[in-house]
Amino acid sequence: MAHHPQGGYDYSTLEVDDQRLPEPVNINAHGDTYKEVNAHDSNTPQAVPVVTEPRICGLRKKTFWIVLGAGVLIIAAVVVGVVAGVLAPKSGSEGSTEGTTSSTTLYDNTRLASANFTDEQGNDNYLVVYQLANRALYLSAWNSSHREWIVSPIIDGTTDVSLDDVQAGTGLGLDVYWHNSSRRDVHLPVEPARWDGPYSIQNLYTARAGSALASYSLQCYYCTPGTYSFWQGPEGWIHGAWRTTESSDGWGDITFAQYVSRPDRPVANSSLAVTNVPSINGTPSIDIFYQSESGVLTHFIFDGDEGYSAVSLPRGDLGTQASIVAFATGYNDTDNPFPLGFQVLTVDRDSDTGVHLTYYNYGSWTAGDEVTALSDCAARATLAANSDRRIYCVVDGDGGVPEIVEWSWAAHPLGFMDELVDYDRVGVVGIL
Repeated sequence: MAHHPQGGYDYSTLEVDDQRLPEPVNINAHGDTYKEVNAHDSNTPQAVPVVTEPRICGLRKKTFWIVLGAGVLIIAAVVVGVVAGVLAPKSGSEGSTEGTTSSTTLYDNTRLASANFTDEQGNDNYLVVYQLANRALYLSAWNSSHREWIVSPIIDGTTDVSLDDVQAGTGLGLDVYWHNSSRRDVHLPVEPARWDGPYSIQNLYTARAGSALASYSLQCYYCTPGTYSFWQGPEGWIHGAWRTTESSDGWGDITFAQYVSRPDRPVANSSLAVTNVPSINGTPSIDIFYQSESGVLTHFIFDGDEGYSAVSLPRGDLGTQASIVAFATGYNDTDNPFPLGFQVLTVDRDSDTGVHLTYYNYGSWTAGDEVTALSDCAARATLAANSDRRIYCVVDGDGGVPEIVEWSWAAHPLGFMDELVDYDRVGVVGIL
């Protein structure tokens, strides 16, 4: 476990029962719009937590690091049982023999994923997962009370999951499941590079070659319950699979095709951004953003079960390989001091037009301005976001060596429109 400056200490390890199914709170998740609110939900508890601006609540520091210590087991379970990705030759995937196979530098085409939570002491915790040049997967974690990046190997070739089992340039998802105020699970879906060995089981889900991955887990008392993964299937549609405490017969799944017109069909290997909207008296949702074949930014509003709707957003002419990230603010409730909002950032991999904002507030979507504060992110066009309004992207560091840089949203959800593109550069994410 590596440490990066500004102090800190080693976290201890205790026993954790990571085999128990999660026990989400009793919330309904139905409906497919943001306009209707159920003001008299019979399943809403009479005594509910105090309403604050939504945040992913956290777990004790020791428990947090225990979960990370069991990361390889969690990942192996996810790879086998949730999303089995791209079939590749046993000797390794095409393009994995790049000039350097260093175990200390980022893979040039790494993807990123990020998640966050707030622990019992009120400290902010940020997680970022990435791939190194030798195909190893690592996770860097930041705790605001100790103010240093702690680096943990997830798959580094020293466990039963070898580096040959990892697809170079694999899609990455990352989520934190909220059990209660002191317990969390961390999930990381990846794409295996081969089918033999530990992965020779039946009933796997299959993604198309090069598919993006995204994931979500219950994040708060008022959020959609369950653990979800999303990917693009071989036929081109977006797919989802999930498990809840009621999933006694395995994983549920869905193909997002029924309400999608031909122009809104996903482009091949579309970027996927997933966020969520809590609701106290209305409709919590999982929100998926992708790029359509017509080059339009498109939004699925998903109730977590069978209901969803597709909405074309006022952002068109995206390049064939745009990168998309998103986060939500507020609640889906009419009488709430924190109204619903979205920030969706897009950047084209095949152009130099910069990072652009598409946002939702006061009940409507708007194609915003270029986000010049994130101009460094445009060259490599590899981004990730979490619910605490942090953006991560790969940039060229000294000597052209890739590094991950963190930005923080500097605006307020109800602030002036011209401030919505404001971001502050936080610093470089420690990786080793």
